[in-house]
Amino acid sequence: MLEGTSAMLRVNLDAAQAVSGVRVEYVVSSGGPTRNRLWNELDAAAAGVPLIVAPRSNAAIGSALIAAEAIGGCDDALTAGRTLRGAGEEVVPDPVLADSTASRFALSHDLSEASLPLLRRLGDERRGGGSQAR
Repeated sequence: MLEGTSAMLRVNLDAAQAVSGVRVEYVVSSGGPTRNRLWNELDAAAAGVPLIVAPRSNAAIGSALIAAEAIGGCDDALTAGRTLRGAGEEVVPDPVLADSTASRFALSHDLSEASLPLLRRLGDERRGGGSQAR
């Protein structure tokens, strides 16, 4: 399960970078799962960039800081967040872990891509879109 969610982090980062054209330099993580060191290490390995574990969780503050940076309200959301919540722990990607999980992450990505048509059909069914065979 941990590897699967880390693999989906990689999928989502790849998609965000492809759409925005902006290279992700770090990932800030918060909430209950960040208490699990292995999960943080897997996320950093999957992301391929440092993971910063926020010392106190508040997704609303993080979202507001990112929005403020995007519209020019602050120069650097990470620095502003560290000022508000403290520096947090930085988890650097472990190249050995990244290498050992790379093929499973790639398989998870392929599985995700292959599942999209089926998930869309399921959504259509739930919305009452009919049961047409495709």
